[in-house]
Order: sequence, then structure tokens, then C-alpha cells
Amino acid sequence: MIKKIVVTGPECSGKTTLAQGLVSHLHGILVPEVSRTILTLTQNKYFFEDLLTIAKYQSGLESIASIDPDRWIICDTSMLVLQIWSQYRFQKVHSYIQTGFSQSNPVLWLLCRPLDHWEDDGLRVDQHQRDELFELYRSALLNAQKPFLIVPALPTGERLKWVVDHTSELLKY
Repeated sequence: MIKKIVVTGPECSGKTTLAQGLVSHLHGILVPEVSRTILTLTQNKYFFEDLLTIAKYQSGLESIASIDPDRWIICDTSMLVLQIWSQYRFQKVHSYIQTGFSQSNPVLWLLCRPLDHWEDDGLRVDQHQRDELFELYRSALLNAQKPFLIVPALPTGERLKWVVDHTSELLKY
């Protein structure tokens, strides 16, 4: 089994900061969120078909990171993000993304609750729908019977400590 944790959740929920903290704590490998790079290059302009391109790049990075089976892989995003965003934005999802999510089997999904504050970085767009999106993530993980833990909206240092404390037995694996 691949030692992989996926950090997921709506915009501005502290996913990247938590993923980076876990990588440091576990001496793991970070799989960054490809879409941020692509959307920065396109000035946040994209179409339904572009999500498939993003998904394939994301999947490729995860495959490369899986080369070292002894290290933890921490994913700053997943096909679940693309699935929810595609459905939310375009009311449809490409089968590649659906299959990617259903076949993804990390040891644990960390579902981050939205943080109290909002940081506008030019890419984020749904400040007022974060709780609604959080519920879509939670429902998708429940329906797919994925192992997940809801991470509370704590300050940065406390959040990492909370995750480490609540996953200590798992992380020994």
C-alpha cells in the first residue's frame, strides 16, 4: 500500500499550509496543486475541457511521487477537488476525473473545514459558498466510503499539531 495522505476541502481552508507542514513533519514528498499553476498562467480563465488536462497533470505528479514507497506522499489536492469543482461550475464531470477519484485509495483523506478568514489571491472565487462546498466534499467522501478525518479550523500551528495528534498511530505505518 502506498503511504499517501490527501489534504482536501474548499478554497481558503488551509490545505496547502497543512500539506506543507505534514511533508516537513513526515519528511515526505509534496504533490502540489497543479491547477494553481495552470490557472495563474491562464489568468484564471478555463473551460470544462481544461479540467481534464489539469487532472492528467495532477495524476502524473502523483505517479512520479509514488516511485519511493518508503516515504509519505502528501497531496495538496486530488481528483475529488476537480470532481466537485467541475460539477459545481459546469454541472458535469469528465469520466477520467470520476474514475480517478473512485480509484484513489490514500491511507487517509484530511478534509479541512474552511478557515474564518478569507485571503483573496486572485484565483479563489467562492468566499461565501465554502460551507456549502465543504458539505459536498464530506458527502462525496462518505458516499465513496473513503477513510477521512475532518480537520477543524484552527490556527496554523495548532492545526498541524491536531492532525499529528489524531493520526499518530497511522503515521507510524
